Amino acid sequence: MGWWSKIAAAALISFFPVLVNTVKGLKEADREYFELFRTLRADGWQEFRKLRIPYCLPYLASVLKISSSLAIVGAIVGEFVGAMQGLGYLIRISSAHLDTDVLFSAIFAAAIGISLFYALGWLERRVIFWQQFDLEP
Repeated sequence: MGWWSKIAAAALISFFPVLVNTVKGLKEADREYFELFRTLRADGWQEFRKLRIPYCLPYLASVLKISSSLAIVGAIVGEFVGAMQGLGYLIRISSAHLDTDVLFSAIFAAAIGISLFYALGWLERRVIFWQQFDLEP
């Protein structure tokens, strides 16, 4: 098995949450805003660009954070099945040989998803500056 099986597993696991949340975000704008855009005679492109996209961005940002972790899990699970290289293969072989230092280093490398999650959170706070972020518990 080549890279395509890992890419397909990661893409399939990530695609549907992104699709569902994006569609939900595009439909989320208040009815009053749609009426205002009709009153101002905005065309469909202006409504999409200035109303639907800003309402969709928080949904898209949150699902991208979730999907980044899911994609890494999907790629590793794709490597567990039939790969002869990669992190999933390394975790499987090192656990069978009780090679704990290699096992923990492979698991630590898989934790890249956590850093990607936080990087996307930082980017979300920069791009969607109008959204209130509650950083305190």
